[in-house]
Amino acid sequence: MAFNRALLVIGAAFVVGSVSGASAADLGNYGGGSIKDAPYQVSAPSAGWYFRIDGGYAAYDADSVSIVDQNTIGAPAATVFSNFGGDVGDGWSVGGGIGRYFGNGFRGDLTLEYRGKTDLKGSASADPCCELVETETEFDGVVGLANLYYDFNRGGRFIPYIGAGIGFAHLKTDGGTLSCSVPNATYSCATDFGDAEYGSSSKTNFAVAAMAGVSIKLRGGEPAYVTSIKDAPVEVSSGRALYLDAGYRFLYLGDFETHNAYQSNTNQIDVEWNDLTAHEVRVGLRYELN
Repeated sequence: MAFNRALLVIGAAFVVGSVSGASAADLGNYGGGSIKDAPYQVSAPSAGWYFRIDGGYAAYDADSVSIVDQNTIGAPAATVFSNFGGDVGDGWSVGGGIGRYFGNGFRGDLTLEYRGKTDLKGSASADPCCELVETETEFDGVVGLANLYYDFNRGGRFIPYIGAGIGFAHLKTDGGTLSCSVPNATYSCATDFGDAEYGSSSKTNFAVAAMAGVSIKLRGGEPAYVTSIKDAPVEVSSGRALYLDAGYRFLYLGDFETHNAYQSNTNQIDVEWNDLTAHEVRVGLRYELN
C-alpha cells in the first residue's frame, strides 16, 4: 500500500507539473514527516511561458552625419561635405513580446516595439560656396529582437538579470529641407548651394542589444493545493506571477538616410546618419502564463 500511495503521489505531481510547465526534474522534497502528516510540496516550475509589455525612454547618439553632393552636373566624382555634425533628440518606445523560461536561470523572448518620432539635425561646411549647410527632419521606426537573459536569484522577490538580443530595426525618416544657413559672402555659386528638399525614406538594418536590470515580483507564485491523497494535500506553485522589470538597454540601430535631395540645378545631395545608437531606461511588466 505504501508503494502504491507513493506511485499515486508521483503520478499526481507529474500531471500537475506538466500543466504548469514544470519538468519532472523540478520535483522537490517535502519538509519532513509522512505524506499523511504534511503536504507534499513541488518546487516552482523551471519552465513556462510569459508575456510582457514595456516602455522606454532613449537618449540617441549618431557617430556622424554624411552630406554628399553627387555632382550630377559638373565634376563626376561625389563631394563629401566637411566638418560633419549631428544632433539626435531623445525619444520614447513602447512594445511587447512573449517568452519562455528554459530552466537553470535562463529565459528568452521575442519582442516587437514602436519607437516614436524623434528630431534629427545635421550640419556641414560646403566651402567655398556655403560656410554652413543644415538639415532637420524626424524619424521613427519598428524594432524586433530575439532576446536571451540570465536571472540571478531565480525564485526570489528581487531578481537581477543580464541579457542580449539580435534582430532588425526598420527606420523611417520624414521629408525635410537642406539649406545654406550661412552663405559665403566672398564667393558666388551658380545656385543657392545646398538649398534642396527631400521626401521620406526608410531602411531596414541589423540591430543588436545588451541589457541589465532587476525584476521585482509583485504578486503570484504562491503555493496552491490542487488535490489530496488520503488526508494530505499535494502542494504545487500556482505560477502566474507578475513581475516589474526595470533596467538599462544599449541598442545599436545602424545607419539610415533621407530620400535624395535635388537642388534647382538637379544636383543630387544625399544625407545619412551613421551608426545610430540608443541608451535606454526601460520599465515593463512580465506576467507568467503558467
